[in-house]
Amino acid sequence: MKSFKQYHGITRSEFGRVKIDAQKEGIRFPEGDVGVVEYSGIVISFEYSDRTMTLSASIEKKPLWIPESLIWQFLDSARLSSVASPAKP
Repeated sequence: MKSFKQYHGITRSEFGRVKIDAQKEGIRFPEGDVGVVEYSGIVISFEYSDRTMTLSASIEKKPLWIPESLIWQFLDSARLSSVASPAKP
């Protein structure tokens, strides 16, 4: 089963900062509001809604030795924790 999180209250500029922070770590985001990010065997799909100010992320694939909690910790620290709280699914 995929691991999924939604972050509410994310503005367009905050979403842009998340992308910039990820790029500083060597992670390339595709253009646009929907896409897939791949890095070191981890595949995460994302979708940003400007209308609802929601960023949805789903861990699609990861190496067995990397815990999901570590991936979410990285995403949470990529400015998300300072701008909004993750919603409970």
